[in-house]
Amino acid sequence: MLCPAGDITAHFGRLDHNNPSPVTMNQGKQKFRDKLQWEPWSDDLAIGIASIDDDHRQILRLIGTLYDAVGCPDPQAAISDTMATLTQYVEHHFRREETLLELARFSALEAHRSVHDTFRDYVRLQAQDDSPQNATQLLSYLINWWVGHIATDDKFYREQVLLHPDAIAIAEAIPPMPCRQQ
Repeated sequence: MLCPAGDITAHFGRLDHNNPSPVTMNQGKQKFRDKLQWEPWSDDLAIGIASIDDDHRQILRLIGTLYDAVGCPDPQAAISDTMATLTQYVEHHFRREETLLELARFSALEAHRSVHDTFRDYVRLQAQDDSPQNATQLLSYLINWWVGHIATDDKFYREQVLLHPDAIAIAEAIPPMPCRQQ
């Protein structure tokens, strides 16, 4: 069971792993809030394929739910529950996207699949530790990875896939994964 966001300041220390200068808890908290301001959906992230864009929106919402889970009175249970939902949804999305790319005969499918596999491996390893401190590091990774992946890797296949409306129709026909509201 997930809770609404509470005061999560105590869970945030050094968040900017690429910057050697210390980040205060409030600065770190604000950085996450800034990164999580994706609603309403930004056209900059849209691929132009409705089912893929819908999946991306839901994944980003679930990342926001993980952010909220860190501030719960029982964060381990909330983090674990959210990560399970997020992991299932991501797997569903990757299957849909890889099916689409295969049907569209995307020339870089194996490279794209390899990027997905690397993501899976990292998240699987990190999800074993449901502590708030680890969840904070995982949040940073998830935010950066998903925004970067959508904006670069997924945009890279867009033109080739749009030439295959039959492949898009099949991907669009895959039912969305039911995702309970967190």
